[in-house]
Amino acid sequence: MPFTSESFENLLPSYLVEPRRSSFSDALKQFNNENDEINYGNFYSADTSVKQWFQGDIIANIRYPYWDNKQNIYSKKYASLGILVTNTCDLDPSNSRISNKEAVFAPMVSIEEYLKNLEIESQKNNQIILELKKQRISNLLFLPGFGDHSGYVARLDKLFSFPSKELNSDLYFSQRNALLKARLSLFGLYLFVLKISYHFCRLPEDNYRSLD
Repeated sequence: MPFTSESFENLLPSYLVEPRRSSFSDALKQFNNENDEINYGNFYSADTSVKQWFQGDIIANIRYPYWDNKQNIYSKKYASLGILVTNTCDLDPSNSRISNKEAVFAPMVSIEEYLKNLEIESQKNNQIILELKKQRISNLLFLPGFGDHSGYVARLDKLFSFPSKELNSDLYFSQRNALLKARLSLFGLYLFVLKISYHFCRLPEDNYRSLD
């Protein structure tokens, strides 16, 4: 994730005030040094009491279309975890809009499962984990561990939609405490948005072609 090409101060939103601005700047600078460890200690929020879905919420058991490479067909599966990509305001049912906006998720897997699926030599695992933690792989978002796993990987190249009406239904809200596994802190959310922007909007591309 090449933050080296930008001024860290320019990456930060203008509305931030000290000391939060300095805290964000220091957190981002971690990705531009040679240290092997990144401090993800403040990645999640301790407050999940607000009964609303927020961008970056990590939610369990979301249906998604699974592509079966052997049969070359889609089948219905449940993502054990998915991170909500859609903007919070777009999911708020109280906001009026011309057309409905659906919830978009990126599926998540534990880092252990991700490494297992790579089917590579185990001695390379530590280097891959370091690359993930430093957010150097554009289509993968590393998230620190919670629950039974040491870390997670969200696939930004496998986004899928889910009906916002169902997500906001009484059925889902009645299970909210069980379904909501983690909520991002402001730092976690900002890093998430930066990573999405970098994955989808790397400009200028080396192979940029004029539309004139």
